Amino acid sequence: MTRNRVDQLFRGLTLRARGLLANAAPDRVILSRRYQKAFGRPLDLRHPESFNEKLYWLRLYYRTPLVTTLTDKYPADHLRAPAGGPGGGQPGRVRLPLLRR
Repeated sequence: MTRNRVDQLFRGLTLRARGLLANAAPDRVILSRRYQKAFGRPLDLRHPESFNEKLYWLRLYYRTPLVTTLTDKYPADHLRAPAGGPGGGQPGRVRLPLLRR
């Protein structure tokens, strides 16, 4: 085997191992590591102060069906206003359903 082929096999195995470990780790651990790498300080989810910490908190704990619908491309397609349709809707504008409190 050539050195290049060994490097390719090793790279493939490490990528596969990372994928398996990422799927086994909880979301909180993955997001904490990502935050630490991006901002150089630990993520505080108990008392989020910065805007980015609050966004990470929302990603972890704010799970509603509306968020899922809006992030999926095809289910959210019916929410988009047609171009020049009734009421002169602008293309790309989103009509959100009424939320009950």
